[in-house]
Amino acid sequence: MDLMDLVKLVDSGDLDMDRLEEAMDKAAAKKKAEEKAKRDLSDPQVLMKAVGEEIGSREELLRFKKSSGAYAKAQITCQQYFEESGPTLRLLDKEGLLEHVIKQIPDEGKRADVLATVRSK
Repeated sequence: MDLMDLVKLVDSGDLDMDRLEEAMDKAAAKKKAEEKAKRDLSDPQVLMKAVGEEIGSREELLRFKKSSGAYAKAQITCQQYFEESGPTLRLLDKEGLLEHVIKQIPDEGKRADVLATVRSK
């Protein structure tokens, strides 16, 4: 079906616009999910792009990076890290990104503490 056939269906009333819109939304969501599944999150640039897209705000991303760096360098505790970045950490966990993000923390104990804290709250 080409665009003109679609226009004719809409004009004739044989195509419900609400159903068409719903189908298009579902198709777009499916495509986005497929693209997400194809990302190579072991690539730091791809990972940071994905994190930035999920966080949405550049300011929040910068705050999160600063807080993550402070935690990795033992400048703040896990509890302080969670207090500063809890909503972002939970979002990244929900979106399947948290484990990839915390791999950037060299200390395995710190990684485990973050996962346990995020998943317990």
